[in-house]
Amino acid sequence: MIGELDDIKICGMASAVPTYEDDNSKYETIIGKRQYRRQTRITGVSKRRISGRHQRSSDLCVGAAKPLLERLGWNSEEIKVLIVVTQRPNYVFPSTAFLIQKQLGLKKDCIVFDMNLGCSSFPVGVLVVSALLRLGNLYDKGLLLLADTVKQVSYPESKIALTKDIITHNMLFGSAGA
Repeated sequence: MIGELDDIKICGMASAVPTYEDDNSKYETIIGKRQYRRQTRITGVSKRRISGRHQRSSDLCVGAAKPLLERLGWNSEEIKVLIVVTQRPNYVFPSTAFLIQKQLGLKKDCIVFDMNLGCSSFPVGVLVVSALLRLGNLYDKGLLLLADTVKQVSYPESKIALTKDIITHNMLFGSAGA
């Protein structure tokens, strides 16, 4: 995606990751030494941050948003737009954005909603936030939060049938919020 967004400024960025680090080497015996080494060499991913059993996307978003707002010197009541982009919302209902709105102390008239996207979450999220901020010059500060959580899949305790395809896919992705 190439383009410019006039009158829109990204004032800051922050991230949050879980404390637990998962070592992909534990999958070597399942997928084979050759496949493990090849995937690690090509992707460069040997360890990933994984969410704990009760850690959700909203926890990572709030973990990134609170220090960002403090660093920017923004009052939470100044935020007029909050968009949360995730493939793994806390629940089907209510929206994860509504939960975060309450945790951050945003005003009730703030525009809040979730978007379900993966790889394109950042550029599409920026476009949507910028469109809302430019809408009749009604809003001047917005917050775009991105998060996904991956839970630890332990073998053989997991009841999920772990195929080589599932494992090699899981070896790429971790949990984070921004």
